[in-house]
Amino acid sequence: MEEMKKIIVSTIIFLLLILIPATSASAGSSPWINSMGCPSSATIGQSFNCNPSINGTVTYLRWTASGGSSSSGTGSTFSTSYNTTGTKTITLQACNVSGLTLCMSRTQNISINSANWTASLSASKTNPQANESITLTASTNSDVGPTQWFLVIYNASNGTVVKSCSSGTSCSTSVSYSGGTSYNYKALVSASNGTQAQATSNTVTITWSAPPPTLNTVGCPTSANQGQSFSCNPSTSGNITSRAWSALGGSPSSGSGSSFSTNFNSAGNKSISLTVCNSSTCISKSQSVTINSSQTKTLANLYVNQRRAQVTIFQNLWYLCGPSSTAMVLNRYGKSSDPNSDAGNTLKSMIDMNPSSRTYLATLWPKMSSALEARGVHNSGAGPRLTWDQIVAEIDANHPIIYGIFITAGGAHISEIVGYDKTDKTIIVNDPYGKWGWWTYSIPNTINTNDIDRGKEQKYYFDQLWNGSAGASFGNMMKTWV
Repeated sequence: MEEMKKIIVSTIIFLLLILIPATSASAGSSPWINSMGCPSSATIGQSFNCNPSINGTVTYLRWTASGGSSSSGTGSTFSTSYNTTGTKTITLQACNVSGLTLCMSRTQNISINSANWTASLSASKTNPQANESITLTASTNSDVGPTQWFLVIYNASNGTVVKSCSSGTSCSTSVSYSGGTSYNYKALVSASNGTQAQATSNTVTITWSAPPPTLNTVGCPTSANQGQSFSCNPSTSGNITSRAWSALGGSPSSGSGSSFSTNFNSAGNKSISLTVCNSSTCISKSQSVTINSSQTKTLANLYVNQRRAQVTIFQNLWYLCGPSSTAMVLNRYGKSSDPNSDAGNTLKSMIDMNPSSRTYLATLWPKMSSALEARGVHNSGAGPRLTWDQIVAEIDANHPIIYGIFITAGGAHISEIVGYDKTDKTIIVNDPYGKWGWWTYSIPNTINTNDIDRGKEQKYYFDQLWNGSAGASFGNMMKTWV
C-alpha cells in the first residue's frame, strides 16, 4: 500500500512539472506548441512538410507519423508521405530538459486523398528506319515511389509491358524493330503488369520503315553477240516495291520485272541500268555490256516467187518482181498474212500495163513506195545505192531493203535484201525470180523449173554487184522502217 502511494505521488509531481511553466531563470521557460504547421490534406504518395510554431525554450523535439514513409523525426521540421488514403495523425512533442524536464505534446490530423494521376508519353522519333533505336519517355504528375502503383510503358498493339518503373515521375526505355512494322505505345500509372490503370496517356505510334533496298549487281553478262538475246538477273535485298530497267538502243529498251531480257542490233559497249525502290528510297546501278559485231545475220521472212503468181495472173509476163519484193517486206513487218496473194492480186496494180507492148511504164518505184506507206511501212523511195556498211546497219536495225539491179545484157530486176555475211562479204537476198546469176543464162518459162524457189536467202556477192563484174550492177535502193 505504501508503495502504491509513492507511485501516485511521483506521477502527480511529474504532471505538475509538465503543466506548470518553470519560473527559474536559469532553467528557461516551458515550451508551448502553437501549431503543428502541417497541411490539412495531401495526395497519396505526395511528400509534405510540417513547420511548427513553438514558444518557450525547446531543447528536444520528437515527431511521430504512424504509417508515413518517415514515421518519426527529431528535427525542427518534418517531412513524410503516405501511400494509402484516409485520415492520418501526426504527433509532435516539444521538451525543455534544462533543469526540470518540461514537455508539451500536440497532434494534427491530415486527410490523405487519392492522387489525380495524369500520364503522358513522348518519343524521340516516330518514323525511324528499320532496326533504328528510339527512346520512349513516360511521365506522370506525382512520384509513384511511395504508392502501390508503377509508371509503365505499354505496347498496346501486342499487349506487352515494355518498361515498368517503381519510383519517380518519369520512365524511359529504348526500342527498335525490323522494317515494315508499326506499334502503338501508351504510358500508364498502373500495376506493374499494366492492369488497374489509374491514368492512361496519349497513344504514340512508331512506324519503322521497311529495310532500304540494296542492289549488289545488275547481273547482265559482260558480252553478247549482235542480235543475241541475253538476260540480266540482279542481286538485290531489302524491301523492293518497284524496278525500272533501261537499255538505250536495246530491244526492248525498258522493263519492270525482277529480271530483264534484251538484245542489241548494233555493236559496241551498251549500258544497262536498274533502279530499285521502296516507298522512301531508290538505288540505281549500271552495267556495261560489250556487244560483239555479228559476222552474219538474216531477217526471218516469208518468200514470194514472182513466177508462180504471174503465170496465173499475167499470162507469163514476168513483171511482178517489184510487187513480190514489196509483199515480202509487208510480211516482214506484219502487214501481210498472205504475201503470195498480195503479190499476185492486191499489189498487181503497182504495174501499169501497156495493152499493145505489154511493158510496164517507169512508175514501179513510186507505186511500191505508195503501197508500203498505205499499209504503215515508211520508206525512202527510190534512193541511191547503199554502201556495204549502210546495208549492214539497216539489217542490224531489222530493216529489210528493196533494191534494184541493172542487167548488163539489158533489163532490170528488183529483189529484197534480208541479211549479210561478213565472212565472204555477201548480201543475203530473197530474189523473187531465181538464184544468183540467173540473168546470165535463160531460165525456161515454166512454173515447174527447179530454179523457181531457189531465190530464197540467196548469197549475192556485194563487190561484184557494186562494180558490175557479175553481169549486173546495183541500181536504186529503198530503205524501209515502221
